[in-house]
Amino acid sequence: MFTLKFRNVKQNREVVVAAQSYQKNKLESGSVSITVHKSTVLTDGVDYQISGGHPQGFDVCFIENLAGKTIDCVRAPDSAQPRAMRAKMVIRSIQQGEGCETLDLGAVCKNEGYDENGLDENNTFSKFTPAADLSMTITNPELLGEYNQGQEFYVDFLPVK
Repeated sequence: MFTLKFRNVKQNREVVVAAQSYQKNKLESGSVSITVHKSTVLTDGVDYQISGGHPQGFDVCFIENLAGKTIDCVRAPDSAQPRAMRAKMVIRSIQQGEGCETLDLGAVCKNEGYDENGLDENNTFSKFTPAADLSMTITNPELLGEYNQGQEFYVDFLPVK
């Protein structure tokens, strides 16, 4: 089972699809077509286009496995499009304030080291984003107390224009 998150940055539009399987096809135009299958039978499917220039197309598609880990990212071929980025961060500390909390996040890494083949999602993220710091102050009463030190989050950077 996979989760595919299609995004059109300019239109601030996202479509999330759950699928048993998917196929990527590069078209002659340079765009990529992703066919999503709700079952393991590959005869019926829905196509989504990663084109960048087409108003109904998408700029990027993040593909996650059943565990919620990003295993693939398909981007529009148009280099003029603003690029999206996904980082993986961990809450290092939480400071309590009056009616607020400040979360201190950093790029993921594995302090005890990686196994010999380095196959670990945090290793992959730390390879491409070796350093990152983010401090967020939260004042929304519904979110206070919802986060814990050590929790990991995907942080998506999507250009506004």
